[in-house]
Amino acid sequence: MMPIVTRTFTGEKMRYIKALNIGQALKIGIIGIGFFGVILFMGYLVIWSIGEILFKILIQFVSLHPSLSSPFGYLLGVFLMLGCVYLAGIILNIRVHEESLNQKIVGFIPGGKFLFSLFQDFKTGIHSIKNCSFILVKNRKEADWEDADFIALGVLYDGKQPIRLPGGKIIIRPTINVSIPPNPATGFLTWPHKDCVLLLKTPRIFLIKALISFGVIRPSIFDADEDQSRLAEYFS
Repeated sequence: MMPIVTRTFTGEKMRYIKALNIGQALKIGIIGIGFFGVILFMGYLVIWSIGEILFKILIQFVSLHPSLSSPFGYLLGVFLMLGCVYLAGIILNIRVHEESLNQKIVGFIPGGKFLFSLFQDFKTGIHSIKNCSFILVKNRKEADWEDADFIALGVLYDGKQPIRLPGGKIIIRPTINVSIPPNPATGFLTWPHKDCVLLLKTPRIFLIKALISFGVIRPSIFDADEDQSRLAEYFS
């Protein structure tokens, strides 16, 4: 099958590149759409189920008295439910013997501790993704950037990773994920030397688009940050 030839512009220069083979592009597109479709469908089922339960509780509340069968009654019911959730959160967060009450409760549920730990790790992971920085990673610190064998787009997460070497020496390096499309959070983990990392100042939205589109949509230039001093806090 003949490849498609498209035009791209870099500054004032125009050059021609070969785009993806049509069959390969269709295959990648179907996989990407299917992946996000499954996630969206699962999210829809969860949200719909929770919403249905909350709506039934609200209907029961407004049916307690005729005066509550009004917009004010529904609004009051919503505020009361939010208040109950807030109060439950305060109660469950009370610490008893170095453990919060919710940790003690889930300890009585088979598999509860595992699920609670998984939820805590997931929450920490979401925080890391929100505070991540996009970077470029080269393969060898000895090589200059223009002479690097390859340069990859990566994600530097908010946190330091201790690594114990043979002999007991510990080095601290941040966790860097070299991303694989279509999900910026997927890929393989690396802990490169700080001289192999370059912070980017290109807007995050353009970098995310480049990843989820398999590089079909790219910024006109990957712009390195002039101030790389922020890397010191990750490698200290």
